Amino acid sequence: MKIQWLNKGRTLAPDDDFFLPELCEPEALLGLVLLAELLVLVLVLAEPMLPAFNWERLALTSLFVQWIVLLSAALLCRLRPLLARLRAALAGALCCTLVVALTLACTTVADYFNLGGVLPREGEVNLYLRHALISLIMSGLMLRYFYLQSQWRKQQQAELKARIESLQARIRPHFLFNSLNSIASLVVVDPLKAEQAVLDLSDLFRASLAKPGTLVSWAEELELGKRYLSIEHYRL
Repeated sequence: MKIQWLNKGRTLAPDDDFFLPELCEPEALLGLVLLAELLVLVLVLAEPMLPAFNWERLALTSLFVQWIVLLSAALLCRLRPLLARLRAALAGALCCTLVVALTLACTTVADYFNLGGVLPREGEVNLYLRHALISLIMSGLMLRYFYLQSQWRKQQQAELKARIESLQARIRPHFLFNSLNSIASLVVVDPLKAEQAVLDLSDLFRASLAKPGTLVSWAEELELGKRYLSIEHYRL
């Protein structure tokens, strides 16, 4: 059985379609930095009991984790258009892999400069494994949150669209019947206005039959508004 890695008929996902948000936005970066700092605080507090709070350890761990978070956000933001072409599961797996790889790279740099102190060989291996597991768990949880948030947003948009379409389906027949009655009364009194009202009505319904979500220029929208007001004026 052939596995589809790419989404069919999809080049670049729209901003509101792909589950991974724009991590380069200031609000997203601020949220990531705050969450990272909370993680650092938990990690420092989870260490064996010390006579006093180790502020130096907190500063070094914060620097280490924040570098990983900022580099990961920059890389994922850069690769977002490419990741959007993939299926959600594969894109999430690649995101986790990239975050773990960056974590191991930063751990290598920190270990090279002995920022955490000199470790024996066994402790060094455990450090790499510990950092890899923490980054994998945290990135997986964050991506899961982003995915659920994206699905909830899509559901809200679908419900809103369904309500609007239902409302339009109720309004259109009443508007059509009232407009036709107005045109029928104008045929005898003022045939030219009746003809113009028919043209305005046809333009309005042609626009209403367009594909939902299609963007039009402000001039076209203004012209349709004038035609609608013209028909309403005939009804008064």
